[in-house]
Amino acid sequence: RPRLKDLAVPITYLHGELDAQIPLEVPRSCAAETPGARVHVLAGCGHVPHQENPRAFTAALREIA
Repeated sequence: RPRLKDLAVPITYLHGELDAQIPLEVPRSCAAETPGARVHVLAGCGHVPHQENPRAFTAALREIA
């Protein structure tokens, strides 16, 4: 994490709302340390949102790109 402040590219953390393995506070705190970063929470998804709701995950990726 010490290098997050040095990132100079757009960063969006995609995270499942119901992820029981990595609490939502983790990407939020990483985004707070990353200049210009944001967090996109995928509602109703857990740890593998790309498998649990591929449409929502793909839509989030398209929104970023």
